[in-house]
Amino acid sequence: MTRQELEQFVQRLIGKEQIDANAFYTPDELLQALNQAHYDVGLDLRIPRRYYVIETPSPFALPAEALGGGLLSIVDAETNRELPISSVEEANQRYPGWQEWEADYGPPRFVLYDPGNRTAAVNVIPKHNAERKYYLHYVIQPQRLVNALDIPFNGDPNLDPLHPLIAYKAAAYLFESDKTPDGVHQANRMLQRYEIEKARLKSKVLRTPRVQVRNGFWRSFFRKG
Repeated sequence: MTRQELEQFVQRLIGKEQIDANAFYTPDELLQALNQAHYDVGLDLRIPRRYYVIETPSPFALPAEALGGGLLSIVDAETNRELPISSVEEANQRYPGWQEWEADYGPPRFVLYDPGNRTAAVNVIPKHNAERKYYLHYVIQPQRLVNALDIPFNGDPNLDPLHPLIAYKAAAYLFESDKTPDGVHQANRMLQRYEIEKARLKSKVLRTPRVQVRNGFWRSFFRKG
């Protein structure tokens, strides 16, 4: 859906007569709710995502497009090992004395990364001065919906089925601003619809189906007589 189509969807959810420059919900408030919902749904589902290859010393910064706290995984290319991601508190518990490890002392053991700090560097521990290759998987900052034809989640067509979630969340935000018992009731109804649809769509769009191996020899070998 485009921004314009999402706005029309929200209008149907809350009642078209309530969207007017002189009504409680103005066009500007609708757009503000839509962009807030767009950001919050992306944060909730951790989408859109990017797979990225980088060769760098440690520490290093995530690409500028990455959402703060959006590092999903990091794999060391040389060892082909996914490195655990820890906060300072977790590192102190799991790796006592890590602060004293010298740079370039053996292969990477874990990554120190603070999701609460938007500008936090990615520290591969032990740190290293020479460039090393890593495979990053991270969440991208969703671009604001400004023009009528803007498409959510940075225009990724694979995420099109998730667009209705933005409308349900935006409708909930508009109803919440009503401050009346009916407004609260309708907001909760939209949030319940959001959770139901999120569970249904997430399993279809964001989860890779498991590969099922059917091997007759395997079944016959373990078949009880």
